Amino acid sequence: MEDLLTQYSIGDIMIFVILLAFAVKEAVTFYDWARDRVKKVTDKDYKTKKEQEELEKQVEGLEKFYAEKDRVDKGFDEIHEAIKKINSQIDMLIDSDKNDIKAYITREHHYYVHDKKWIDDYTMECIENRFLVYEKEHGNSFVETFVKELRRLPRKPPDNAGQQPEESARR
Repeated sequence: MEDLLTQYSIGDIMIFVILLAFAVKEAVTFYDWARDRVKKVTDKDYKTKKEQEELEKQVEGLEKFYAEKDRVDKGFDEIHEAIKKINSQIDMLIDSDKNDIKAYITREHHYYVHDKKWIDDYTMECIENRFLVYEKEHGNSFVETFVKELRRLPRKPPDNAGQQPEESARR
């Protein structure tokens, strides 16, 4: 240290100290810059890796979705087939109901038009209600003619006989 003080003046030593301080400051600045640079590069790599992992998760989720979708599609196909079968059965029941109404109105028509020659209000109302259902079921045939003939019948028994035919004898 003595050699240092004897060889250099105080001004030179001050300059060395100042230069040394600038060197340390620049070393710290360089260290911060290098650290930030490395962090940016590693963060980019980290971010890229995270994005890749996220994409892989999404792809895996899509694969599961499509695997389940096939199963769900099969389930929908089964449901669709069951609905078609039910619709077919409903169509058959509607046809059966139309035939039943047609037979009922035909039977009532023959009885009231040909045998009794009159019809009571309640029976006519029942026939009208059944005929409305028949029309809603898209029935189309001679039944409408029968209902029109029933509508034209008198609502009270004719006075000529003075007797009422027995309802129980008909059935």
